[in-house]
Amino acid sequence: MFFHHLCSAASIDIILSFNAWRSLKSTQILRYLLKFTVSVFWVVILLIAYSRSVYYYLVASYLTPNALSALQFLFPPLRRCMERSNWRLVVFLMWWAQPELYVGRGMHEDMVTLMKYCHLLHPQKLLWNCHLVPVTCTSLSQMVNLVFNLLHNTFDNIGVVIAMWAPIVMVYFMDVQIWYAIFSTIIGGISGAFNNLGEIRTLRMLRLRFTSVPGVICTRLVPTQTNRSDYYRRKMAFFSQVWNEFIISLRTEDLISNRERDLLLVPYRTSDDSYIQWPLFLLAIKITIALDMVKGFEGNKDEDLFIKFRDDDYMHSALIECYQTVKDILLGLLDDELDKKIILFMDDDIWRSLENGLFLRTICLSGFPSLVEKLEKLLSRLLTGFDDEKKYTIQIVNALQDLMETILHDVMKNEVHKSLVERAPNNDKKERFELINIGLTQNKSWKQKVARLHLLLTVKDPSFNMPMNLDARRRITFFTNSLFTNMPNAPTVSNMMSFSVLTPYYKEDVLYSEEELDLENEDGISILYYLRKIYPDEWQNFEERISNPKLEATEEDRTEATRRWASYRGQTLSRTVRGMMYYKEALDLQCFLDCADDREIISGYRTSDMNIHSALKNERQQALADLKFTYVVSCQLYGAHKKSRDDKNQRRYADILKLMLTYPSLRVAYIDEREDTVNGMSKKVYYSVLVKGGDKLDEEIYRIKLPGPPAEIGEGKPENQNHAIIFTRGEALQTIDMNQDNYFEEAYKMRNVLEEFYKEHHGERRPTILGLREHIFTGSVSSLAWFMSNQETTFVTIAQRVLADPLRVRFHYGHPDIFDRIFHITRGGVSKASKVINLSEDIFSGYNSTLRGGHVSHHEYIQVGKGRDVGMNQISLFEAKVANGSGEQTLSRDVYRLGQHFDFFRMLSFYFTTVGFYFSSMVTVLVVYVFLYGQTYMVLSGLERQIMEKAAISSNRALEKAIATQSFFQVGLLLVLPMAMETGLESGFRQALGDFIIMQLQLASVFFSFQLGTKAHYYGRAILHGGSKYRATGRGFVIFHVKFAENYRLYSRSHFVKGIELAFLLVICQAYGESYWSSDLYSFINLSIWFLVLSWLFAPFVFNPSGFDWQKTVEDWTDWKQWMGNSDWNGFAEDKSWVSWWNLEQEHLKYTNIRGRCMEIVLAFRFFFFQYGLVYHLNIAHGSRSLMVYGLSWFVMIPVLLSLKMISMGRQYIWMEYQFVFRVLKALLFLGCLSTVIVLFVVCGLTYSDIFVSFLAFLPTGWAFLLIGQACRPYIKDRGLWDSITEMGHAYEWLMGLAIFLPIAVLSWFSFVSEFQTRLLFNQAFSRGLQISMILVGRKDKSNVYEFSKQDTRSQALRPMTTPAIQIASSHPKYLTTCEHATSVSDNAGRKKRPLKSDKSKMDPSKKRKDEGEMDEGNHNNDDDSSERTISEEAPTRENVANEQEKSINESIKRLESQSRKKNGAKKNDRDHNVASKSDFLKRKKMVDDVKQLSLQPSPELDMQTATQVGNQTQTFPTMLPHLVQKREKRITMSFEALKSPYLERPVAMRNKITIDEKILAQYIFAPIDAYKIIFKPGDGSSYHKFIFEGLYPGIKVSINILEAWIYILNIEEKKRGLDSPFRLFCQANIVPIEYLKNESGINILTENLDLTLKKYEIKSINDIDLLFTPIVTSDHIYVICFNLKTMEIDVLDNINILYPRLDTYDEVPIKLRDVLYKYMLRQSHPMAENLITKQPVRVKMHWQTSKNGTDCGIFTMRHMETYMSTYRKIWVTDFNDESENQQAQINDLRYKYLAKILLSDVNHERNTVNRLAREFDHLDDVEKAEMKDDLFNKLQQRQNDIG
Repeated sequence: MFFHHLCSAASIDIILSFNAWRSLKSTQILRYLLKFTVSVFWVVILLIAYSRSVYYYLVASYLTPNALSALQFLFPPLRRCMERSNWRLVVFLMWWAQPELYVGRGMHEDMVTLMKYCHLLHPQKLLWNCHLVPVTCTSLSQMVNLVFNLLHNTFDNIGVVIAMWAPIVMVYFMDVQIWYAIFSTIIGGISGAFNNLGEIRTLRMLRLRFTSVPGVICTRLVPTQTNRSDYYRRKMAFFSQVWNEFIISLRTEDLISNRERDLLLVPYRTSDDSYIQWPLFLLAIKITIALDMVKGFEGNKDEDLFIKFRDDDYMHSALIECYQTVKDILLGLLDDELDKKIILFMDDDIWRSLENGLFLRTICLSGFPSLVEKLEKLLSRLLTGFDDEKKYTIQIVNALQDLMETILHDVMKNEVHKSLVERAPNNDKKERFELINIGLTQNKSWKQKVARLHLLLTVKDPSFNMPMNLDARRRITFFTNSLFTNMPNAPTVSNMMSFSVLTPYYKEDVLYSEEELDLENEDGISILYYLRKIYPDEWQNFEERISNPKLEATEEDRTEATRRWASYRGQTLSRTVRGMMYYKEALDLQCFLDCADDREIISGYRTSDMNIHSALKNERQQALADLKFTYVVSCQLYGAHKKSRDDKNQRRYADILKLMLTYPSLRVAYIDEREDTVNGMSKKVYYSVLVKGGDKLDEEIYRIKLPGPPAEIGEGKPENQNHAIIFTRGEALQTIDMNQDNYFEEAYKMRNVLEEFYKEHHGERRPTILGLREHIFTGSVSSLAWFMSNQETTFVTIAQRVLADPLRVRFHYGHPDIFDRIFHITRGGVSKASKVINLSEDIFSGYNSTLRGGHVSHHEYIQVGKGRDVGMNQISLFEAKVANGSGEQTLSRDVYRLGQHFDFFRMLSFYFTTVGFYFSSMVTVLVVYVFLYGQTYMVLSGLERQIMEKAAISSNRALEKAIATQSFFQVGLLLVLPMAMETGLESGFRQALGDFIIMQLQLASVFFSFQLGTKAHYYGRAILHGGSKYRATGRGFVIFHVKFAENYRLYSRSHFVKGIELAFLLVICQAYGESYWSSDLYSFINLSIWFLVLSWLFAPFVFNPSGFDWQKTVEDWTDWKQWMGNSDWNGFAEDKSWVSWWNLEQEHLKYTNIRGRCMEIVLAFRFFFFQYGLVYHLNIAHGSRSLMVYGLSWFVMIPVLLSLKMISMGRQYIWMEYQFVFRVLKALLFLGCLSTVIVLFVVCGLTYSDIFVSFLAFLPTGWAFLLIGQACRPYIKDRGLWDSITEMGHAYEWLMGLAIFLPIAVLSWFSFVSEFQTRLLFNQAFSRGLQISMILVGRKDKSNVYEFSKQDTRSQALRPMTTPAIQIASSHPKYLTTCEHATSVSDNAGRKKRPLKSDKSKMDPSKKRKDEGEMDEGNHNNDDDSSERTISEEAPTRENVANEQEKSINESIKRLESQSRKKNGAKKNDRDHNVASKSDFLKRKKMVDDVKQLSLQPSPELDMQTATQVGNQTQTFPTMLPHLVQKREKRITMSFEALKSPYLERPVAMRNKITIDEKILAQYIFAPIDAYKIIFKPGDGSSYHKFIFEGLYPGIKVSINILEAWIYILNIEEKKRGLDSPFRLFCQANIVPIEYLKNESGINILTENLDLTLKKYEIKSINDIDLLFTPIVTSDHIYVICFNLKTMEIDVLDNINILYPRLDTYDEVPIKLRDVLYKYMLRQSHPMAENLITKQPVRVKMHWQTSKNGTDCGIFTMRHMETYMSTYRKIWVTDFNDESENQQAQINDLRYKYLAKILLSDVNHERNTVNRLAREFDHLDDVEKAEMKDDLFNKLQQRQNDIG
């Protein structure tokens, strides 16, 4: 073993680095070869000298380098000296030990740190191993004999040993991971406790320690001089400034109310204050309690009374403040000097009594309640405003005199005071206390003092829960607690380190628009409604703030404030910018505190005098703050948004501009793309631009030219940071994501945390990255958000605390860390941006910093807000992205270098806290697989019974314990340990226990088990195949239901397939085996695996809002069927076509290497195990163990595979033309299978259980073939078998979908399941709101019986609220006509009319409804020309309504049946134009009869008719079933889209014969007369002569004019397209002349022509277009190019297959036109523009292409434009035959049909004239017409040539 190790290390180095040898230096290659040579040498030498005495000396020589490495490890200074040494011997030794690279040197730690993470970790791990090793030691001794016996008896029993021991061995791969979870919990908790975390975690704790808060604030946050004589007074003044700004920020954010703000504020210190004033929330109810104590006091000693007051410090302070404030108010209010002397005399008397212990003799305690009552009355008067000063003065005087009378007569016992008042001179005969300073009542500071005293007296309720908002509590307690942690003191602003903040932004939400806030989802829930239910107290505070009359807010101001309020509670850019700009506000305050004198400090930050001196001083302070702080938002697409015409992009631009104008210190960097002329050629040039807000809106500051487009070079986010980092300033840089927030109070501590860069850390090195903690503010959204919040909080606190100290392996994780900007900008920047490999770009910054000698620390006294994903799919996408990124990290050189240069212990810490965590997650899943496959092997092989007979194993529990350990990790219980520790540390362990129980009740283990599968799948795929990609998760609110099909697409391969596989294994083990492990532990293991299976299969639906709602389930099923039914992949998006998604799921196999393909094949072979093991357990096998049984089982698979092949070939070659034959083929296959099964039942003894077993056996086999076929896709395609693989995959997807959907459908039947799920997902407030919204939706469904449904009749029948009336109303295309006719029943002339209008919002307010179901009455005429229809107040009778409906529907049935008979026998291939069959209409007719019967039933009342507007007309709808409909809350409106019928969109039917009318028209048009007669005049003002349409004569080339007329017809018909049809725009021929495509004028021509086309057809923007058709006309040919503007596919539709055999022979017209269109789309800010330029035109293959017919290319082009739907149709049907005489006949007929369609179209204003002329020509003499036909072709051809 020793000798084997010598060569293995060197060999592994060579093997693993062999692919990199091309880029290695020759010295590195030489090093590898020399190491291998030396290892071989030592092997030979040691083998020779093994039995000789010199052997030990040779071993010692061999170990000498290892001893040197040990010395370097134990003594870091030695290693430091050797790395810096230039001695050749030392240089050689270092070269031999590690690669000669700068990167990776200097990573060693000092002695203290080394001892911490070595000697601390090693003993604990040793104790852990001592606990676990005995677990298996006993099993080893007991199993040895058994193993040898098994191996001796049969070779097959090797499998038994592997099956039993493989999972045990694999558990030890994750042993350290399990231990680390426990270790980090213990060490992290101890470290946090020593750092004083959680000392103030409740408001009660805050009250107990609040007296020390002012001192610690001044010590930590304010650099004051402690040796000053007035230090105490200045300390309290500083404290009040800092604390009050913090509280005001809470009120500004609507976290507290006005009352709570007043209770939390601290009065600014004044020069005459001789007492302490605490916040009122500490003093609340203290006066009331003191009064109660006074009332019940029966003693006669002062000390007995005062000792009760002094026991409560806050009560003592409240009493002193109350007394002093009353005295100050009275002295200030009184304007008579004698009155003041009386007050002062009483004050002196009271203080003397206190000093002499005579207080109870001087004061009457029974008078205090009356005194307080009078005082409250006076204070209330003082706080009220006044209009009449004289009246107000009298009220104040009366209240004051009442108060003084109470004091003199009821409180003061000394008669001297009364006599003093009576003897006082009163020369002007006025009463005492009558002269007051009424002007003082308008003094702001004096009035604040009065208001504070009034609150102190009137607050009767205890403020123990003040404030009520949980987030405000959290922020207050965290802020105060952080001041007691280990943090450096703050320097002055002038001495602090300058810093910048950088935020990358792409195109996320900046500020929610009013439309977005009010837009309701399918459940009737809007974002604003959702936020109001989630944050009810904050919404109430917002309404209180915005309704303040002093603001004088207009309706526009309220709307804007509402937008901001909602945006500040989402993950928006405005929230991030507001939070980061708190740094500027905090710096302004800190500059003021640093520079202000005593007078300014006392007057306050917000109330300081703004004289000239103060203004100049303020300007200097602002300039200093600007020098120290810079905020840059890198809005990559800001320039594009500015130029865009898209409303959303324009709104983004306006909102960003508004942010810049709101915050003058904000800077925006963006990438500007321009077209410059370089050397006479146009070239795209890219600039990085910095702008700011100013008088000219966005003013440019800097512009830097870039070498290319950054976003195309690397990953988006890091490149966005890299291009803008040049605009940052200062010595530090904080990177902030777009979904982060900041808090004002935390901005105070930025000066402190920046001092950490100067603080000595761990020997010589100072930190280069300061890690900060985060608060996840999205935790209150849902249970999933809470799980993620707890998980993320654990990671950013206790986990990173342990990583930083003692493990020393903390890196940068994309959090708000602060970089040493100078260090990193000179060492590669803060973001690595290489595509794929740097998918998780943030952590590579930490790797880069550590490899270059940096150090990353972690600090928890400051926090930044962070938003996380809140929905199941969002979270899964995020976990998938991180797992993929970890897989790429595993393969990166950075991880390799860190592993090479770390010492052993630090390397293990690094591994298990980064990529090792994901590897352990993958191993956790693999253990389950290995365990179950091993159990299945023993069960099916029959060896389990032999093992059960061995008592040594059956009584052994050691192996069970090892597997049970894995089960705890599997269900996520170990992940909860650090979570519980951190919660207990910061919130109390009782709270932690409660949270743990609630999380389990909310199925947290289901969530964590599901995410375990996500990590394992995507990490394993990245390791095996690479090709990781960024997955956008979205940051919106999850208030919508996710479709079943979407969940299936996302989780099919990662969870569903694996879950079903494990379920198969568990079923087999349960069905055929009786485990030799029969203990409770084994039951726990078994249940844990079942738990894992169910979690993987159903967790997405459990955590899906309304996932078990019956209505949603029915809609999901319809959507699923539609998605699975679309098997066309050409250009369809993955959410539209199953095949597109299926191909996308295999994308990783397209780019994998041969190793990846081979591993996929090897892994797929495990599925053959099912068939091999189960066929021997079939009853039909009769217990035979012959290999023939397994061989015969393949005769079942072969027919199945052949049947699939036949079906796929039939679909490809037979189905389109011979549907009947294809159906017969499928019927024969079914009958053949059925007969085979019957024969097996009768002859061979097949049983029903065999069918179930066969299902378990052969389904995995087919899946194995499917996986192997996917891995070998190129070879399978070459051999024409790929269609069979696709058909097989389609069948399996159906089976899996049904298996998963069925339980969901069953549970959806029970309403309580949906209610339970809602309670599970959302908090109580939103749950109530959601239930209410569902009720409202239900009412709307009941009332809105005429709302058209997009589903078919069968799906409607499943809906609980659907009635036959609804089905008829929503399914029949003639329903509008029926309803309109039914409402034409006239009324008597004298009856009142009631106006109806569909758009209620546009109705005059006087005409709106006064209550439900009613409208204001008004007189309107019912003329035909009136713009508004009117109906009588009394509705028509039910009999008339039903009869009219039946009559109209029957007429429609007859008409459509007639059309169906005409097409009988024609093969219809186009699935997208469904014509209802006769049976369908008969069913509808039956429902009409049912409706008629129901309508004739008696009803208590007849509901009013309802109106809806269609286009510009108003259609009226009577209520057919009034007794089934509840009273409506509002009128029902229908959009125009809902009224479109699919029957309106019809291409010309080629297979129908030419009609007589078409022949008559053609013979006139082709007659050589009236050549210059205008016969076609469309609505655009153009005119077409008759000779133009002569070009449609057979054999003549179509002219461009005919093409233009056809284009106009098609564009007009697009307005009547069906709901499922794409929006197509047909451009004019040669919209850019070919000769102009090559120069710069092409884009201008395209812009002009395309803008005119859009305007002509009333299309808002090209962004609304799905398909853009651009016909190309050359001198000898016509074809069309179709641009799919959704998928960015470019299709060239050309009928010629020989003239232009290759695409590059089109003279690059398609490519040049693509480039010009790309520029136009960029100008229009089309969201898919960037994808267009990367697409290559594709020449569509068509079976009807011709090689000889170049004359009819125009007709082909017209047909192509008419029928082509690109990826929006599964099959393109033109009805053309292959090139033949039949095809030519079709083309000739099509010319006649197109001629009739153009000239007889409704858009032709000359249609009647043409029709008349054709009829007149038809009545001419046949001889005359025959003469005209002589040589007609040559005549027409010559005329076309002459005109041409």
